[in-house]
Amino acid sequence: LVWNEQHWSCSYDAFLTVLYNLWHNLPLSPHLELMSIMVSEYARPLVPGFANVRSGSRTFESVRDEMRARLHRSDPNAFPYGPRFASVTELLSTVLTSRDTLYTMKLGCNSCGVQHPLSSFTSPVLLGFEGVPLNTHDWFSNSGTTSCGSCDTRTPVVVEWTRPPPLVIFSPCGLQNVETPLHIARDFDGSSLSYSLCAAIFLCDNHYVTYFV
Repeated sequence: LVWNEQHWSCSYDAFLTVLYNLWHNLPLSPHLELMSIMVSEYARPLVPGFANVRSGSRTFESVRDEMRARLHRSDPNAFPYGPRFASVTELLSTVLTSRDTLYTMKLGCNSCGVQHPLSSFTSPVLLGFEGVPLNTHDWFSNSGTTSCGSCDTRTPVVVEWTRPPPLVIFSPCGLQNVETPLHIARDFDGSSLSYSLCAAIFLCDNHYVTYFV
């Protein structure tokens, strides 16, 4: 992908490079699982677009620019043109979505005993709150702490997955020294699944960079 110097494209380039490599290289079963989170109006056109890129009948830049134009029309502030970049977290959360809930976040306050459902998510992007574990293995089920709405006590944010996600995207949001094991094993309804680290996207000097593992 060639960076668009006039309309900064590095966040789109970083994201699409990872997604295309997954789409192109995954075996059939995980490939189909990946497709289950590519149902948004922004992700669906990527499937024939990627196929055209692979066949050489279309440039990768044109696929990127088409998706970007759709996003810009929907939210020009979040997905601007010009010398400003879009947040990769916002981009991933908007483009990669499932038809059903992937996980929920809940508070179970130990001080007042009140249970607080926070929100449900259809995107595999896992957000972190204050005090999030600096290890992605623990982050899988614990996204830090926030204030209890009833007694204002700092309370753990528990992550509950409704089904095994085809992939998990951790969004450190400025955190440093986050330990990221190459493999994470998790249990889902008695079945153990292993997730492998495939890539990391860094923001370095106002430019997003992709590192493949």
